[in-house]
Amino acid sequence: MVDAVTLDGSKLSLPDRGVFLGSFGALAHAELGIWRRLLAESQGDEFPVWTLHFGAWTSKARQNLAAATTPSLHPQTLLAPDSPDWRALIEPDRPERAFAFVKQGTIAPVLMVGAPTEEAWDLFRGTVEEMVTEIAEGRG
Repeated sequence: MVDAVTLDGSKLSLPDRGVFLGSFGALAHAELGIWRRLLAESQGDEFPVWTLHFGAWTSKARQNLAAATTPSLHPQTLLAPDSPDWRALIEPDRPERAFAFVKQGTIAPVLMVGAPTEEAWDLFRGTVEEMVTEIAEGRG
């Protein structure tokens, strides 16, 4: 379980189900942008995509990230304290490294680290489409 805050400082727990992009700081915008574009082309606005940033989020750091984030993404942008558990799971090799995962309850059936390759994107998109179909059919 990750307790996070929104860019305006409101507390929020991660939703039980969803598509998440993430980073360990504010430097992963390039890789996050690739994931966002692919998801927007694939899913449009059908399903919210959350962005989870781990780090030391002072008020000033939160304000800087808010200024660098498109206002339409503010409600789905979450900040969490740096987490050794998540860092060990993701193993980022540099500060600019992004990750993406699909959360279904307490599991993440797919986790991708870095910019997506064509094969990785196909697998990730398939998992997202399965989840969207389950929700649409009332199975989620």
